[in-house]
Amino acid sequence: KEVEAAKATDAAASAALAAKKLECDNLQIQLKAAESDVAELKRELANLDQETKSKSKESYDKATALAKAEADAADARKEVAKLLAEVDVLKASRDETAARLARSEARASALEEQLQEAKQRL
Repeated sequence: KEVEAAKATDAAASAALAAKKLECDNLQIQLKAAESDVAELKRELANLDQETKSKSKESYDKATALAKAEADAADARKEVAKLLAEVDVLKASRDETAARLARSEARASALEEQLQEAKQRL
């Protein structure tokens, strides 16, 4: 029973870890896209400023979009860091569960050997 419970806990921890890794990977992709958007918006803003000061409304709109993109990138970085911390916790939990599983399997094996010895003595 303990071995099966440990195996189930290990499988659940592995699944949760995989889900968090996938979520982290997706957020890292989003972060790269947001950083690319930031770089593109910075280039666009610089070009607009050089072309003419009379386009102040357009420059203002681009600056606002840039600020939003930078804020989104910062939020994505925070979320990635949070998810990486959660992944570390899940890895530690999985490692602990794997160690418990190994101990339970070793105990089950030892009990099986004792049972076989007892049967031979009968």
